[in-house]
Amino acid sequence: MLKVGIYWFCNDLRLLDNSMLLKAATEVDKLICIYCFDPLWLLPNRYGLVSMSVNRVSFLKESLIELDKQLLHGSLMDWAAKTTTFPHS
Repeated sequence: MLKVGIYWFCNDLRLLDNSMLLKAATEVDKLICIYCFDPLWLLPNRYGLVSMSVNRVSFLKESLIELDKQLLHGSLMDWAAKTTTFPHS
C-alpha cells in the first residue's frame, strides 16, 4: 500500500536544510507539498495595518516560483498539489 504524506509549507520555503521536510520525505512513498496564501494578509487589520507589504508579496512570489522549479526538476519529492493565486501587484 502506497504511503502518502502532506507537507504544508509555511514560512520556511527552503528545501535542503529543512529538517521537517526531509523527515517527512523519508517516511512516505509520495509527499504532497502545499503552500496556502491567505488574501486576508493584504487587508488592513483593525488598526489599519497590513500584515504583508507589496515588497513582501513580491519576495514571496519569487520564492514560490523558485521552490516550484526546485520541486519539479530533480527534487526530493513530488510537487503534487500546487495552487498559487496572487493578487495583482
